[in-house]
Amino acid sequence: TGSSILLIPGIEAFSDEGVDLIVYGRDLDFFEKANKLGITQPRKYRLLDLIQVVEAEPTLQCYLPHPRGLSKTSVFVNKNTRDLEILLDRFEKVNGSFFPLQHKFRYITKPFPKFAERLQEAYHYRHDDTQLIFAGSDAHRPMDLNRQFCLTIQVDRIPTRVEEAFDLLNQPHGRSWSDHTHKTRLSTIATQSCITFCEFLIKQKKLRLS
Repeated sequence: TGSSILLIPGIEAFSDEGVDLIVYGRDLDFFEKANKLGITQPRKYRLLDLIQVVEAEPTLQCYLPHPRGLSKTSVFVNKNTRDLEILLDRFEKVNGSFFPLQHKFRYITKPFPKFAERLQEAYHYRHDDTQLIFAGSDAHRPMDLNRQFCLTIQVDRIPTRVEEAFDLLNQPHGRSWSDHTHKTRLSTIATQSCITFCEFLIKQKKLRLS
């Protein structure tokens, strides 16, 4: 596309209650540090403890994906964490699971508008101004990258290092999210005044990136 692409290293951690948490790092030592802290070990920490461990490290940060999703991995659906909303402030705005689910249940959503509303609520999080929002495509395939909802951050210049992109991702101002549903090229989005972030989780064991 003619654009530079920076990959910010991260993992999807799993709390003792069974809730997903996206954890990412400022440098390439991220995986070694995450492993040393036990973040890569499923169910090692309860959710609030896991967040505390991450936030104690200046080179790590985290956010909660699909906070009202349809499964127990969602923080406000899981019975052990559903009352924590007042304590949490970092969420994914839109989860890419919405689109295949919307297609899968297309014959149900029309006659049952309440179900359609629940599906919308599940993957389009209604946030307030006190919460830091991360809009990710939740892509699992390279072809899905930058295809759906992306977080846009206003910048003076496009970052050239992972550390700069990490810092931008954690600033609370100049943020917005937009819908790019037609495989919009990165080159038509990234300019000298803005940069977009999209989430890519590798969940397919046979996926080859080379």
